[in-house]
Amino acid sequence: MPAIIKIGKTAVGLFGLEAAVSKLKSLPESDTMPPAEAARKLLDIIGKKNYIPASARDLYLEALAGVWMEKHAPAGRERKRHLEIRILGPGCESCNRLEKTILSILDQKNIAADIHHVKDLDSIWRYEVFHTPALVINDEVLFAGRIPSRVKLENWIVELAEECSMPDHN
Repeated sequence: MPAIIKIGKTAVGLFGLEAAVSKLKSLPESDTMPPAEAARKLLDIIGKKNYIPASARDLYLEALAGVWMEKHAPAGRERKRHLEIRILGPGCESCNRLEKTILSILDQKNIAADIHHVKDLDSIWRYEVFHTPALVINDEVLFAGRIPSRVKLENWIVELAEECSMPDHN
């Protein structure tokens, strides 16, 4: 499953990003590596498995520097974490109903989240989803092809929001 990052205003799936970050973290100089240098090295590694348009190279470098800073935070420092919800579907009645239900739950439970309704089929297929609507929270596909009950949706959202608010002690 690709890691999803923001390139400018677009969410892009990148294959091998987690492995590339792990590879860089294992280098002896990783503790002192500036984010810009780490981003260049990450781009070199992931560029072998992903198409990186030359015109967007600077945007990729900026996004990858952010990924490096987040993933390589010093031990004991809380990383910036948030709830990221993606509704996958072309905009049909079921997809729109799912989006409204999710927004209602977030409002009712007073939970902040980044919400994206992904309608582009190529982007949907990057999640290996072939039936919509589908729900992705924090890059994990929770379901596809049907809408679970509101209670089930509430439970997932509340549970994952609580996980995001916990300090990371890795």
